[in-house]
Amino acid sequence: MAKDTEPVALMLLECPSGYLFLRRAAHKSSPGKWSPPGGHIERESDISAAIRELREEAGVVVGDAASVGMFLLGKFRVHLFHKKLDSDPEVKVSDEHSAYAFVSRSEMAIHAAGIPASRGSDSGRKPQMLSDYTAVGQHIVTKYLISQNAPFANAVKMTVKIP
Repeated sequence: MAKDTEPVALMLLECPSGYLFLRRAAHKSSPGKWSPPGGHIERESDISAAIRELREEAGVVVGDAASVGMFLLGKFRVHLFHKKLDSDPEVKVSDEHSAYAFVSRSEMAIHAAGIPASRGSDSGRKPQMLSDYTAVGQHIVTKYLISQNAPFANAVKMTVKIP
């Protein structure tokens, strides 16, 4: 791996209503853009970072997740994890974010196809087109979530003890 890449971990939280995406707050980088919960890996394993970031950014606690893989994007080395829940969790966004949304694969496919979604009553409450996502969010949507070759079948489940 290149030494100048920054390791980050992201959690793809799959719920009955869709995948959890968080909108970046106005005072953060990529303001107003949507991305899965995640952030820098801080003296911890990549899975621990993904679980910690999900808890810190969305108030959702999980004890395990499946490793989906790793990819390089710009200056980031992204470690991607997936967790499927049987019910939608109660989400409490941190001050790093201004909103959350559950986005279905079909909605993401529409975004990736370049077809703007209706901006009616959902305007601002959900991403409406691919450009509404962060760069890493766009990569995940197009390469992992709507791809016919989504890697979840080969994911390796990992468990972390939460302090």
